[in-house]
Amino acid sequence: MTAPTADNLRAAPCAGDGAVAVLTKVLRITRIAMVFVLVTVIGTAARVPFFPLRFGGDPADPEARWPTVFIGAAVDPDMTAAAIYTQSAVDIIMIAAGVFIITEMLQVLRNVAAGNAFVRENGQRLRRMGYAGVIAQLSVYAVWIAAEAIAVAGIADVEGLIIEISPAPWIVILCAFALSTVFNDAATLKEEQDLTV
Repeated sequence: MTAPTADNLRAAPCAGDGAVAVLTKVLRITRIAMVFVLVTVIGTAARVPFFPLRFGGDPADPEARWPTVFIGAAVDPDMTAAAIYTQSAVDIIMIAAGVFIITEMLQVLRNVAAGNAFVRENGQRLRRMGYAGVIAQLSVYAVWIAAEAIAVAGIADVEGLIIEISPAPWIVILCAFALSTVFNDAATLKEEQDLTV
């Protein structure tokens, strides 16, 4: 019986390979769906001519405020055009950040499936995911502040805009930074072990 070496350990199959494969497929499908929604929201908000997809009310309805954009829930029918554009901007920011984060997570899972879970690259990806979350959240706050400033100045009415501030995204962001530190520390220990072997 031979003693395990760093190369053998690195090549050893992960006990959760099946779960990693399933999660990878789910994330890939989710990313495709999010890109589709992102393109649709941008096309709708920008009023791209001949764009085949629209979110919201029927453009043929003379009472409809076109485009009426919504993601995940119907929009208040009294929502003003400025509020709709503000919500579109928020949706675009959040979906784009989500696509980036999923892409980074897929790279982490690729390393995990290859038996290289604790490498510095994974720690860096988790840190980038955290920064993406911070930038997205701050951008959303900036859009909301700009919309309210426009409303206060009397330039446009943002009636119907819903502003929801939750600690949940910040908790996830902090977890990403914490996991990044854990992965970096584990990578350091692994490198020291490899040198010892």
